[in-house]
Amino acid sequence: MKKIFTFIAVVLLATATFAQENFRIRIHKSDRTMVGFMLSDVDSLTFAKKEVAPKQNLVITLGEVTPAEAMYTIKPSSNDFDYYQFIVSEDSYNLIKEQYGSLFEHDKAWWTAMAEYSPGSTWEDVMKQQVVKGEDTFESSAIISSLKPNSRYCIYAYGIDTNTAKVITDVAELWFTTPQVKMSDNVLEITNVNPEKEAFVVNVTASNNDPYVVTFQTAESFNKLVAQLESEEAAVDKMVDTQTSYGGYGNMVHQGGQEVRLENLKPGTEYVIFVFGYEYGARTTGYKKFVATTLSE
Repeated sequence: MKKIFTFIAVVLLATATFAQENFRIRIHKSDRTMVGFMLSDVDSLTFAKKEVAPKQNLVITLGEVTPAEAMYTIKPSSNDFDYYQFIVSEDSYNLIKEQYGSLFEHDKAWWTAMAEYSPGSTWEDVMKQQVVKGEDTFESSAIISSLKPNSRYCIYAYGIDTNTAKVITDVAELWFTTPQVKMSDNVLEITNVNPEKEAFVVNVTASNNDPYVVTFQTAESFNKLVAQLESEEAAVDKMVDTQTSYGGYGNMVHQGGQEVRLENLKPGTEYVIFVFGYEYGARTTGYKKFVATTLSE
């Protein structure tokens, strides 16, 4: 600012003093070019602030959130640019920052890996298929099949120029925590198990219609897991967490009293059958177990 006022003072003084003389003033610009004009041509000096185009931005708004899923809306400041959006757990977010330094560098690495499955493609080609434009509402399940209850997640988005592959906005982030699953008072019992060569027919009673799971593991596998985690309770929780991360229990979820058939088992093999309440990707009751062996061939 001091330089500007000094320049104004010098020019005005020179204009008044040397107006009748043949003096030429030269202005050296920051891009190393120069412009010049006759001092006698100067009548007055004015300074106008250059208009700067407003920076594009994205606003993320959280919608309905359950222990396993979230809805959210992303609104860009205009519909003139593309943006990429994603959701990650808190652990993944911290790991990304540690390993890649930024979310964009992580995404770039992911797009590069995906491009290897399409010969002739580049990470830019993959990126162009995953960006969107304009206001839109998204479901977390499109990215993470099932969120974990009582866990923290980050939704993020940034504008990207698909021609230059450059990020053109700040990274918008929205953090939220999924609610805890409500525990069920459903009383579950395994009343009978009929073994076959490659199946079990399991009879289960339930005191209400809350959802529950009937599942199994070989006794060998479950006992190893118990030994590793030093607790049967921890082993069951690990089993549930692993299955949920792979999409959940599907047709193993039931309601009310049921006769459940567990198939595709190995003949002459000892299994542990489990029954427990299950909703939103989490166990909602204690578990009951029954050890049985399939018939030999």
